[in-house]
Amino acid sequence: MRLLFALLIVLSSAGCNFGVGPFMDVPAEKVRVGLLEFGVRREGRYAEAVRLTPMFVPALSEVAPYALAAIKYATNCKKVYVIRADSTVTMARLDCPNSSS
Repeated sequence: MRLLFALLIVLSSAGCNFGVGPFMDVPAEKVRVGLLEFGVRREGRYAEAVRLTPMFVPALSEVAPYALAAIKYATNCKKVYVIRADSTVTMARLDCPNSSS
């Protein structure tokens, strides 16, 4: 029983690195910001950051600044506008010279 419980905890706290929606087939670049690691994907003018670091019920306010910093770093774009965000996945629109339509 203890083994089953330990296995359940390990599996539930493992970070996932898969894209959502249009980012499903885009390879991720791993970016570490502070103590958090993200898988960042870019598709044209849009980017997505998926939190890979396991956390116990994090608030969006704890994760969002790091996710935006990871997107800025991975895309080399300073103007990033959040489209949708939760404590696991942040999607953003990029406004920079090298972003294509």
